[in-house]
Amino acid sequence: MKYTEEDFSELVGLTYQAALSGQAGWSDFLEKLGEIGDGLKTFFLIQESFSNAANGLLYDGYDPEWIAAFEAYYAAINPTSVKNFGVGEVMTSDMMIDRAQMERSEFYNDWLKPQEDLIGCAALTVNKSAEQVFIIGSSIRRRDVDEKEAATARLFGLIKPHVLRVLEIQKVLFEQRLLLSTGAQSPPETIGIFVTKGHHNLIYANEFGLSLLREGKAVVLDGFGRFKFSDPVNDRAHHAAIPAIVHDLIGEVKWFEAYVEENSEFFYRCKVTPLHAFEHLPGALSAIRSGSAGLNVLTIEQTRMADDPVQALVSRFGLTCAEARVSLKLADGQSVKAIAEAHSVSPVTVRNQIKSAMSKAGVHRQTELALKVLRAISPRL
Repeated sequence: MKYTEEDFSELVGLTYQAALSGQAGWSDFLEKLGEIGDGLKTFFLIQESFSNAANGLLYDGYDPEWIAAFEAYYAAINPTSVKNFGVGEVMTSDMMIDRAQMERSEFYNDWLKPQEDLIGCAALTVNKSAEQVFIIGSSIRRRDVDEKEAATARLFGLIKPHVLRVLEIQKVLFEQRLLLSTGAQSPPETIGIFVTKGHHNLIYANEFGLSLLREGKAVVLDGFGRFKFSDPVNDRAHHAAIPAIVHDLIGEVKWFEAYVEENSEFFYRCKVTPLHAFEHLPGALSAIRSGSAGLNVLTIEQTRMADDPVQALVSRFGLTCAEARVSLKLADGQSVKAIAEAHSVSPVTVRNQIKSAMSKAGVHRQTELALKVLRAISPRL
């Protein structure tokens, strides 16, 4: 396989164009890569480390029906272990798995072999976490392995610094725009950003988000690799927020607060937003997501208890945290029914909490409680 300096320059140019155009730009990149390889089948792939399942795929040169079968079934039975791939590492098929082992597998015999015997492969790992691996690669027919596999690997080595730089640019653009949209008061390094599909399928986490997962106090990945809040109460609030943003035609943004330990110095302000509100997806995701249907952004802002209006009411009137949260929502003009739905409790429970809060605050009407709450958290009122 031969490529000219002009071919390489065009490929580099397409890489940087993709920084702004996202998925469309990466499609042009893959098409050019296949053209340089005289018919190579090329792909961007996010694959889960736990199950090998495909979590996002952009491709050029493959039959769409074969790709559908790959995503539905064959990705998960691929005997190649992607979790051993290192970021920035360029690999060929023999480096990934023993060829005899591959040829004995169902994946080879039922998926690779019927497609002109795609036994060859070259791949570049561009992103990796404990949960998933992001790969740019090409599938190569057996008869072309000697001519094209090593040459494609060399091309990946040359293009690697440009691809990694562009994906980092896209990640920074996304995170900055997202943080601006939250109106967060905390420093960016204390805000976790998570992209999920549904409730449990984690697609992306920023550096602070990953540190929260490692710590395990606020959020965790369970034994099946599912994303969850550590406290069941917080997890239920997250579950309730996702369908709410789908059906709420007004703001499509839902907030809730997550408390972790009784005497913790911190609590977490959480915001759930549908991903279609953002033009750019983070980093590697921008290459493989043609749309963002079903994807949600969860931001978790670490906040000191001293800055918390809930704690202000607890200290001032002796309310429980639950009573304080209900009182704040009441002062915000929310109905008993809306508060009950937000807290996943019955309206009777909310009314009892309001009565208790009124008694402790020394008032007899809900309007008096709301005014007292507002004055407690905003002394100038």
